Amino acid sequence: MNQRVTKCFVLLVKHAEGQPTMCALPHIMRLLGSSKACPSVTGTILEMVERLLTLEDYEGDARIPAEPALSIDTAAVARLNLRERLNYGSCLLLPHVGSLLAYLHSRLTASKRRSRLSRQELSVLSRVSELASDPITSDSLLRLLLPLLGRGRQEPPETVVTDLLTSVGNLISQVPQPHTYLRSLAPLFGTVSHVTPRKLLSLVLESISKRCDDDKALISGVQLVVGLNAWDARWVEQPDFIRRLDAFKQVHVSLDAGEIGPDIGAIIIHNCFYILRKVGVVYPLFTL
Repeated sequence: MNQRVTKCFVLLVKHAEGQPTMCALPHIMRLLGSSKACPSVTGTILEMVERLLTLEDYEGDARIPAEPALSIDTAAVARLNLRERLNYGSCLLLPHVGSLLAYLHSRLTASKRRSRLSRQELSVLSRVSELASDPITSDSLLRLLLPLLGRGRQEPPETVVTDLLTSVGNLISQVPQPHTYLRSLAPLFGTVSHVTPRKLLSLVLESISKRCDDDKALISGVQLVVGLNAWDARWVEQPDFIRRLDAFKQVHVSLDAGEIGPDIGAIIIHNCFYILRKVGVVYPLFTL
């Protein structure tokens, strides 16, 4: 089924001869952002967008003949500097990343509860944020998304937290001053409990430290936090207790030397509360 669907993607950018603006995809994306579009329509469009972003190309399978059709902006794809090859559907959506993010931003701000995005919207956001390049939109979305992660008495399902943190990691790589989000990330180290999202939290911190390579105190602080959350490479969900213990000892040394700033300090405090709640052995480790 997926194979047949991906063959049809090209029909979205098939246009009238000599009229490249006369194709379906731009008009569909404008409809998504329309205030008059009913939920059933936006839901169908989001389902289409999710498939464009997630379905892989099938090697050796020719697409349905659809000439003339809009060509892929290879220069824009190259500027993304992605580690993996971008699938055809995502390439088609590149010109519409801004409008997709604007739609998701409006969904977050329009909701009285600032809610929860739907499963499809979360999936789309986690994927399309990887293609984002606008610092202003990225900053606005981060300011809306980070409070969502720490809201509520109960932690959201692992898939929801994973999608949100994936989006945060992608967006934070686009803002000019990523270190300003450290304090907003701190409470998540005390509330996020699932293994994969906690690994993503460490990856987000490491991404920030790489962007701030002239701040030696921040880099060493991030290394401490990553050590406090180390996982055994031999076992997927098994903590690396040796590295964690060494990191706790180094925290004690760094505190005495006054080398831990307030932002990293806040993260460490929240991390300690998390361990106290889950394990209950922080204080003895600090006295070793």
